[in-house]
Amino acid sequence: MLRNFNLTIEPNQSVAIVGHSGSGKSTIASLILRFYDSSRGQIAIDGQDLKKYSVPYLRDKISIVQQEPLLFNETIKSNIMFGNLSASDPEIRTVASQANAMGFIMQNEEDCSS
Repeated sequence: MLRNFNLTIEPNQSVAIVGHSGSGKSTIASLILRFYDSSRGQIAIDGQDLKKYSVPYLRDKISIVQQEPLLFNETIKSNIMFGNLSASDPEIRTVASQANAMGFIMQNEEDCSS
């Protein structure tokens, strides 16, 4: 449960919420994405109650990076493409490099080919 929590994010700002396990990070994300609604207090975006925004709209505009990585039971390429189904192979390689995943991918390819 969050008590006396206030957060202001200015327009065009990116924010990371970090903290110890149990400190409320997932609760904040769940409330903002309306996985559940608050029982007290108010969450507002641009001064409007969060409940006035459609759930699909909110989930399209907000990104979350979970603490634990999640991989679907698919190929690495399919997992990377989850965020952009039309990504080209060069774009996929760029994203994999940015995520520092190329070593993992190359090791996985070696394991599969032997």
